[in-house]
Amino acid sequence: PLLRWDEVPDDFVECFILSGYRRLPCTAQDYYGFGSTVAYYYYLLPGLSLLDARVMTPYVQQRLGWHVDCTGLIAAYRALVLPVAFLLAVACTVACCKSRTDWCSYPFALRTFVFVMPLSMACPIMLESWLFDLRGENPTLFVHFYRRYFWLVVAAFFNVSKIPERIQPGLFDIIGHSHQLFHIFTFLSIYDQAYVIVL
Repeated sequence: PLLRWDEVPDDFVECFILSGYRRLPCTAQDYYGFGSTVAYYYYLLPGLSLLDARVMTPYVQQRLGWHVDCTGLIAAYRALVLPVAFLLAVACTVACCKSRTDWCSYPFALRTFVFVMPLSMACPIMLESWLFDLRGENPTLFVHFYRRYFWLVVAAFFNVSKIPERIQPGLFDIIGHSHQLFHIFTFLSIYDQAYVIVL
């Protein structure tokens, strides 16, 4: 049975949602979304010019005038990307769980930060698009990669603003509330992500 806002613990009450509650414990499910993001970028990484020492060493020498061999730096990045991603996943899961406690003054901001944090794993692709002509070399990857960010910004907007339930409390308790819109736009982002993987 669904519960009203006054029948659940305070740490589970969402602003402007008056009914439709059920109690769910915080689980490792939060890790799954981050893990899939890490896997996505890890499979894309080998094809990036940015992570190819044969491309980067001459690029750095010609463009920046630095006489450096990028082989060691790229090898270190490849060795550290998965352990760092794992630590970020654990930190994001803990932060998301802690956002439901009394000490957290801005739970929605913290959860949005946790949602955005995995995007840091996209740095190699972002740098690739800035340093090389990603739009010219692979326009499909370029469009889907940046459109993914658009969907994520829209999802974050709904997650933080609590629109539409902020405008009409009680009307969007079950269908159409901001958390559902958050998931819809996150799904559109994941669709673009998956599309790039199968290219």
